[in-house]
Amino acid sequence: MSLRSQINALLMASMLGLGLAGGAVMAADLQDNQDLMAGTELGQDLSAQLAGLSGEQKALLLQQGYSNVGKITQIGSNQAVMLQNGADLLGGIVQVGSDQEAYILQQGAANAAGIIQFGSGNDALIIQNGAFNQALITQNGVGNNAQIMQDGYALQSSVTQWGNGSGRSVVVRQYR
Repeated sequence: MSLRSQINALLMASMLGLGLAGGAVMAADLQDNQDLMAGTELGQDLSAQLAGLSGEQKALLLQQGYSNVGKITQIGSNQAVMLQNGADLLGGIVQVGSDQEAYILQQGAANAAGIIQFGSGNDALIIQNGAFNQALITQNGVGNNAQIMQDGYALQSSVTQWGNGSGRSVVVRQYR
């Protein structure tokens, strides 16, 4: 199974576990809620989903291009930003807990990125530029920090962090 398929499967499994799949809330349905910002889509064939349950969520999802898919799901007080510019980009963020930050910035074609956070005080950043790049960060615990930066073609990275305590930090940089 490719990392892109794993990212999609993990995001769907997380959403199913949270009771959000199938009846996923579209950004337009959430505009009257004060806990989320609406997704902004420029281009054609874009899919944006934002879902938030309880707490003070802050989410921003901006997409430009075509055939991009972006999903942000939050439970608790968290912050997420996803910016996608290109074609056939897949991005997903799932946050359960509090005081977590997740950022996905993608540009190019056919890139896939996912961040899954459970706990408190976790920070994650994925920046991808190019084509066919895949990145996944999974964090479970307190005070974890991870960054993946990829610029090139067909690069793959995956970071998994489990545990509690500040000072747990991982940085992956790949260029091709």
